[in-house]
Amino acid sequence: MDAALSVFEVERQGGTLVLTPLRDLRELDFQGMQAERDEVLLWLEEGPIRNVVVDLGRTDYFNSTFLGVLVRLWQRAQSHAGHMALCNLSAHEQDMLGVTGLIELWPVFASREEALHAVVGGGLDLVVHGRRPVGARPELWEGSGEGNAMTELENEG
Repeated sequence: MDAALSVFEVERQGGTLVLTPLRDLRELDFQGMQAERDEVLLWLEEGPIRNVVVDLGRTDYFNSTFLGVLVRLWQRAQSHAGHMALCNLSAHEQDMLGVTGLIELWPVFASREEALHAVVGGGLDLVVHGRRPVGARPELWEGSGEGNAMTELENEG
């Protein structure tokens, strides 16, 4: 199941859905994005998909409507004992997630391959309130200095 909608490209890689916005998400109409979100959620319900990776490599900005899409995708993954990860974020997108506090819910990776490996390989089990898996982008996580929980987890591995 690979599909291109007007806003998103959707790919299935095993039990993981990869969602790629095809353009900046700053000025999209609310109803159009909601309709595509609903279609993506239907695809998630149709198959044995547990995990979601959102690849933001083709965008540099998203709006609050897209944050709502991310929340719904994450809730769906959680309800099926799955994980969600983001990759290829711009500096602005990283800032948006930091300001909203959502950066603590969703790990961010530099590449799609790293994100896929983390959600499929269970590397996200360490992500609990500001802990990040080894290999995630450390500049996105506050308090990544000596003596914090993440440093201790990385040193154990």
